[in-house]
Amino acid sequence: MRKREFVVNNVNNGTTNKKIKKLVDKLVDKLVDKINKTDRIVLEYIVLRPKDSQLMIAKKLNFGKTTIQNSIVKFKKYKLIKRVGSNKKGY
Repeated sequence: MRKREFVVNNVNNGTTNKKIKKLVDKLVDKLVDKINKTDRIVLEYIVLRPKDSQLMIAKKLNFGKTTIQNSIVKFKKYKLIKRVGSNKKGY
């Protein structure tokens, strides 16, 4: 198992890990050609911890901040995620 996958798997004691993987699988199945493995790892992390900042996600997954930003732009474009709340207190 790669380090990035290990981090995502250990974020939440593994209790809801199967449910999250199924949810991400359903979302990704619709966009198979457009979502790569890196995006999938980022999406799993965002589903687990939606309030984490882009910088925090990048540090936890050992990706660059630009990689996280590009993934989030892709997710918004395909309506996989949306912003909740204001710019200051939202996530």
